[in-house]
Amino acid sequence: ITSKSRQSLEGPLPNIIIAAGRKTIPVALYVKARSRGRIFLIQLMNPRGFPLNSFDLVAIPAHDHPPMMQNVISVTGAPNRVN
Repeated sequence: ITSKSRQSLEGPLPNIIIAAGRKTIPVALYVKARSRGRIFLIQLMNPRGFPLNSFDLVAIPAHDHPPMMQNVISVTGAPNRVN
């Protein structure tokens, strides 16, 4: 996160963050940390390289074989771009 982009995140905090894919994870985790954990963070897709317990809910496609954890759900589909 650059200092310029960090300044854009200094406004009012949301109640829920829905992040999809790995590129959004650092920003989502930064905002959650800034809220001292008051934000409910949902991650769509497998956040490879990030601990699953960093998120309040993780929706992982069944084809990625999600682990059995309280905050992890297995979903049939996966988000994708439809043109």
